[in-house]
Amino acid sequence: MSSSTSKQFSFSSQHVASSPSQANNNNNNLNNNQKKKNNGKKEKEALLMEYGTTEIESTFGNIFSSSSSDVKNNSSKAFHTACCFIAPTEIWEPIQEMRSVMDKAYERWPPHINFLFPFIPEQYFEQAQELIREKLARVEPFDITFSGVNYFAKNSSVMWLDQDEESIKKLQQVQALIAELFPYCDEKKNEKGEFVPHLTVGQQALKFVEKKVKELNSKWKPVTVRVNEVCLIYRPDKETSFSVIHRVPLGPGL
Repeated sequence: MSSSTSKQFSFSSQHVASSPSQANNNNNNLNNNQKKKNNGKKEKEALLMEYGTTEIESTFGNIFSSSSSDVKNNSSKAFHTACCFIAPTEIWEPIQEMRSVMDKAYERWPPHINFLFPFIPEQYFEQAQELIREKLARVEPFDITFSGVNYFAKNSSVMWLDQDEESIKKLQQVQALIAELFPYCDEKKNEKGEFVPHLTVGQQALKFVEKKVKELNSKWKPVTVRVNEVCLIYRPDKETSFSVIHRVPLGPGL
């Protein structure tokens, strides 16, 4: 019994003992594991920031192929498509100046206000744009004013261009009409169940966001733009920038 116990302790002692090279290898493994853990956390934070969820891998590709060819029978939504308003390029410069240093989605998204995101699979775009065109035929083009910078208070707070009250009402009207067609995509609301139109310019830690927003507002000059179309946009994968597939005009058209 004692001999067996002695051998067991002797084995344990030899097993625990390690050479300097083994110790270095163990430390390297620990460091690498910690780096992977930190990188995984950062990746999840980035996904949450851009998409509102980390479960997006299965939304790219042809997973949404359906036996139905009619968009009216569809209930699937995709994170690689969106229905939005894209700000006219003549006001991009001051917006992109902010986004280039503060917005994690700067290279993938144009300056935009999402009406529905996630949206429907791109295979239904042709039918969808016709339905949206009919809906928006009753809405005349209108102006909105980006009055300043506001933010959603979260751990990583989203900063965005706010609009005046009249602009918000008009954008909410457009969003509500489109959402009637695709109610299963109508999920980005505040705690009151309201759609809050916002053009994201960046993210900031909660403890610094008020100071940053004050700084940005001291430099921002209100700008008025025309809303005369809605864009259906698409990208094939997470690394590719969105492209406009359809531009749907407001108003009765020709």
